[in-house]
Amino acid sequence: MVWQVDAVRATLSERDDVPVSPVLCFIDAEWPLVSVPQTFQAVRLEGPRSLRKLVSQAGPLSQEEVIEIGIVLSHELPPD
Repeated sequence: MVWQVDAVRATLSERDDVPVSPVLCFIDAEWPLVSVPQTFQAVRLEGPRSLRKLVSQAGPLSQEEVIEIGIVLSHELPPD
């Protein structure tokens, strides 16, 4: 995921206040009951519920800034 994170950081290079954290969401994963992995090589590992909690937490950016950044990323990094 290094190149994806680098692409986002390069796109937002003028906004050094924007935290960029790689996350993988596993939809139907069966994790062990004990010692569920939380990260692997600096990538957060989440399920749908924990990801929902993660992205809905208050952060350093306002809702307007999040929308603005989303628009910038969608224009600069369109899907193939």
